[in-house]
Amino acid sequence: MRGLLNVTIAKRMGCLALLCVLGGIFLSCHMPTPLVHSTDGWVFLSSYKEVERLLPSSLTNQFVYDFRVSASRDYLFVNTESNLIVIDSRECKVLSSPAILSFTSTNGEYLIWYNDLKEGVTFYDGTTIALPADERFGVSLDGEYFYISSLQKGMRLYRSRNPKVVILSIENVMPYRMINVASNLCICVRGTSSPLHKGPWMCYFVNIEGSDARSCRVLTLPEAVIDVSPNGRYFLIDDGSDLLPCWYVYDSQKDVKKFAGFRQDRGFWITEKLAESLRGGRRGEGAKGSDFK
Repeated sequence: MRGLLNVTIAKRMGCLALLCVLGGIFLSCHMPTPLVHSTDGWVFLSSYKEVERLLPSSLTNQFVYDFRVSASRDYLFVNTESNLIVIDSRECKVLSSPAILSFTSTNGEYLIWYNDLKEGVTFYDGTTIALPADERFGVSLDGEYFYISSLQKGMRLYRSRNPKVVILSIENVMPYRMINVASNLCICVRGTSSPLHKGPWMCYFVNIEGSDARSCRVLTLPEAVIDVSPNGRYFLIDDGSDLLPCWYVYDSQKDVKKFAGFRQDRGFWITEKLAESLRGGRRGEGAKGSDFK
């Protein structure tokens, strides 16, 4: 009799746990998601839907294909169908874009742009490169560097202003993000020695001086990296769960991670000044131009 009672209690507890998980998933999917999050003094933004609400009223019918921040973390770039929208703490500038996805320098020069990787990526000097389906492509926040990678060739790093010269090669890795951290590039990768073997999550901190690039530090992380704080100490990471996906802030010096929220569309650390401005909602359209330095 006691054994039957224990089984019944266990079943009820299991059902209760399942309901809690399902409730968490429901709430994470249906509760309003703020654009700006604050965790332990770091501020980051994350939601496509909320970014759309920032657009000037004249552009509300345009679909947001991508958004990202500048390397200095005080500008927000939004790519729509025909415009690159630059938002800072003071104004919103609408620039005509040569393609759906475009990347500029701090002076407003277009360094990389493309509509479809298969059709080709165009660079500052007019060079166009078409990428096979099995190759990955990524661009740094400042637009000055890009990588091309595949399982067979590993990762090759290039300058946007000289896209035919490889400045760094790393074998047996598959990159998925490239972030400007202080004077270095942080290339987030997953180790892979074969198509069936998934290795550790790692970050290569690359120092570039003149025409030389070298990996100066390699850090192994517990999960996939979403973004890195400007000082290189804190990492916004994804726990990789499909059941109740969460983000954490990982302190690499103390080897401690803290809950930051449920998984969102994108995640970038931003300055408090930009955060306060973005919390204000829809932005008015400032002067159109090409220089937003």
